Amino acid sequence: MFNQGEAYLVKLFGDWVKTDAAGQFTPATPHEAEAFVETLGLETVVPQQIRLVTPAKETVGVRANLLAVLETLPEALLEEVQEFAESLQDKRQRS
Repeated sequence: MFNQGEAYLVKLFGDWVKTDAAGQFTPATPHEAEAFVETLGLETVVPQQIRLVTPAKETVGVRANLLAVLETLPEALLEEVQEFAESLQDKRQRS
């Protein structure tokens, strides 16, 4: 679920531009300072519109996935995870 059923899709369309001294849009590249995409659209997406292509756990490393899980745990459980991780660290150092 995305933010309790809410997700946002940002669409960029148009060309890269920047403003000149007169405030007019002039062509630019994405690497130029102060360049931006001329038009921006924002849509609300509902869960039924979202198609999972690749699960996050397959696209990010174990550490990033673990950090995401840790964000959802209450403090008491975080302490248990910390103790377990420290015991694994001690075990590794001993071997």
